[in-house]
Amino acid sequence: MNKKARILFFCITVLSPLVSSAQSDYLTVNEDMKKAENIDLGGKASFVFQSMSKELVITSNINSDDQKPQAKKNAGGYQYEFVVPVDRKRTFSIAKQGTALRTEVTKMPRKDQRFYFTVTEVANPITLENQSGRSDLYPVERKACIQFTTPISDLQVRYSDKLGGKLKREKAPSGANLITLEIDMDSLNKYRDNANLIQNKLDDINKTIRAKEQDPKSITDEEWDLQEKLQDELVKAQNAWIETSTIQLYGEGTNVLTIPANDILAIQTKSLTPYGILLLKEKVFASKYEELMHQANEFVERHDYQLAKAHYTSAAEVANISEVDKITAKRSAEKMEQLESYQKFLNTKADELYLLVNSGGMINKKKLFGMMDEVIKLNKSMYKETNDSYYLEEANRLTEEKQKVGLVLKGRFVMSEYKGGVVNETPITNVRIYGSQEFNNDDMDKPSYRKKGQLITTVTDPNGNYSINYQPGQYRTIIFEAVDNSQIKVNKHISVVGRSEDRNVKIRFPKK
Repeated sequence: MNKKARILFFCITVLSPLVSSAQSDYLTVNEDMKKAENIDLGGKASFVFQSMSKELVITSNINSDDQKPQAKKNAGGYQYEFVVPVDRKRTFSIAKQGTALRTEVTKMPRKDQRFYFTVTEVANPITLENQSGRSDLYPVERKACIQFTTPISDLQVRYSDKLGGKLKREKAPSGANLITLEIDMDSLNKYRDNANLIQNKLDDINKTIRAKEQDPKSITDEEWDLQEKLQDELVKAQNAWIETSTIQLYGEGTNVLTIPANDILAIQTKSLTPYGILLLKEKVFASKYEELMHQANEFVERHDYQLAKAHYTSAAEVANISEVDKITAKRSAEKMEQLESYQKFLNTKADELYLLVNSGGMINKKKLFGMMDEVIKLNKSMYKETNDSYYLEEANRLTEEKQKVGLVLKGRFVMSEYKGGVVNETPITNVRIYGSQEFNNDDMDKPSYRKKGQLITTVTDPNGNYSINYQPGQYRTIIFEAVDNSQIKVNKHISVVGRSEDRNVKIRFPKK
């Protein structure tokens, strides 16, 4: 592998959700994380779907993956496998032939990893409702609690031994079953903090390598090796965190529910997070119209606007409904068609950004920032259209990631001398560079002013080149001061406010 191609300019947050899934009322898909394995796939990734049915039709959102693999018989039923490049996240649509049963799963592939998913038809489908709007205190030091209220008497809670959990069952005053899982926050935070620590170390070595991108030969083998080592350690730490923070629920004849990763991240010491676990079949509807509208709304919550549109359309076609109900369903279907189009465009742009970030090599930061701004804007537009906080959170998260990337101001210091109509340039190799929070002003020409600024670096490049890394808004003015050079005046300055990324700045020092 070309070491130059290992440079990372943009790190997706370590603890971002790695998988999401949607469930229909009777067909569900769940990841079997314990089966995941690292194998030689030639740099690709594998998605294996296991089912007792040989009548599944599985397709991918990426055309090149849309091969519709055939069922292969194995000891546990039937197996369907996709082997894909690790260029962008995949959404797989799973349907059963001759029925309306359909579900989806989305996940980011990883190099040389095989992921396993179980697809099941369930007699008693269940759903999870986060009731954290009534967040309570759990007054036990260094502990937190997750609480499940459910009518299901045999509900099981599956969690890792590493979580240090303690399970308790009792009856709620309403007569429902109350299950509490006490979590040892020291155990939970141990794996979360370790992943963050490795990420910070990786960020530091990436920053060091970026600072030397003008002269790649100056990057030592030790620095490359440390970067590669930390990347490997980060994958292991992420996997340990995922295993520790995965909590699943299931009962006799039900699907398996997984607590969303974002919910686990939000858990705080001495807090109680309540959930309701409901049987979908317990919901009784007064009419077919009401049932279809309810199902459509559930698909909206899952961002599956295509299925939501189909259910709203079916609701509008129900016989003997009022004209108002028919118009309401039709307008909702039209809205879903619009949102489906917006969502596809957002996904396309997000995939393009992912490809750029993971392409390796030197990334044009102006292009990177432009693409990030576009995805941020699209998420905010979706939030405006849907009022769904998911899109606002994505926009805010990406904004934070953009701030981590930082800006670069590049240029070259030379002394220009005119002789016989020819300009001769001599590199200036000893220049101090200061950063200031003040706007450009005449006082900056005074030698005493430098004490008010922050010394960023001293140019030592034999060709007079400089490269300054800084965060957006960190400095309002960059000041340049020539040191111990009798041929030039001692100071010149430029303002960096409004300067575009990667602009070369040429400073001419007149003769003394």
